[in-house]
Amino acid sequence: MSEIYKLQQSGVSIIFPKKERRCTIQFEEPCPAMCFCFSKMSGLVNLVISKSFDRVSFLAHTIEPLEEFVRGSSKHSTDFTYHNGLTMTKSLGVQVFHLEERGYTLSSLDAKNVLVVDSHHFVYTGARDLVKLENDAFMMFSPIRENTSRCIAPEILAATSLPIPIHKNATYYSLALLTYRSLFQTMSSRLDMQMMFSIIDTSLYWFFIRCLQTKSENRVCLLI
Repeated sequence: MSEIYKLQQSGVSIIFPKKERRCTIQFEEPCPAMCFCFSKMSGLVNLVISKSFDRVSFLAHTIEPLEEFVRGSSKHSTDFTYHNGLTMTKSLGVQVFHLEERGYTLSSLDAKNVLVVDSHHFVYTGARDLVKLENDAFMMFSPIRENTSRCIAPEILAATSLPIPIHKNATYYSLALLTYRSLFQTMSSRLDMQMMFSIIDTSLYWFFIRCLQTKSENRVCLLI
């Protein structure tokens, strides 16, 4: 019997037959840019991309949504550690940068659309969040609804008229906020320096400082 995840508003179905150990991600329509990103990620064993670019599959022992992984509610999970946060940032960052190479980015990231593979690989499956870039910006034509799982840059939330161009740095803010919330298990969008003290002078500490800037022009997506 298959475990079937239908990620809410993500535009994909995820099918994982336990016996076959092959995870299939089915997009609701062809998505070459997302497929290209998957082909550039490490850790996805025996990756197969359909000729129509609407499906990818790979071998895995376990898969689970990020929210379950963070809560540690699955028998496969442990607590979300600093190493998990660093790995997720690197993995999703690779996806974002390869999307940019193809002229796309993600308008915002939603924890519901992050899949954890074998407890240490992270992939973003939210094809509906894909937007076209032009001159390092994307056009926002409709409001992005704020919820407890979606991480949204402040300039998007502050938009009072549409359509409006949004700089691609909004994606970096969203990625940093997703990791920040997962690591500290908080719903806040504001940096809590008391919590940050526990990771002071680490790669993620400076990544948060650089990317969780209110002003888009002050953000630098750099993880060292």
